[in-house]
Amino acid sequence: MSEDKFNGFLDGELEEEALDEVTKSDLRLYSEALRVFRMRYDYRPSAKLEEKIMHKFTKPRRILWEVAMGIAVVAAAFYITFNLVPRRNVEPVMQESEVVSEVFDYLSLVKLVGDGF
Repeated sequence: MSEDKFNGFLDGELEEEALDEVTKSDLRLYSEALRVFRMRYDYRPSAKLEEKIMHKFTKPRRILWEVAMGIAVVAAAFYITFNLVPRRNVEPVMQESEVVSEVFDYLSLVKLVGDGF
């Protein structure tokens, strides 16, 4: 193969008829290698493979958002429980003094009964 003829053909200076058989076969080999090279570098993955690859990138983000949403829900539940829900009235039904006086009255009665009265 003559490198000058080969480069001249690639540059557009020579026609294919002006090349010898060895240079023509090398030109076919070069064209085939260039076609294979283009096919390798112009590869586009299928939709399924692209989705699988993108899933690997989006999965950690999704877990982060799920954790953040869980924390927000728990915080909202605590806020509602402790601040917005009305509290029950914890005052006793009877006043303490009334209960104490009733207990002392009962104990006095038991003391009297125990004395044999």
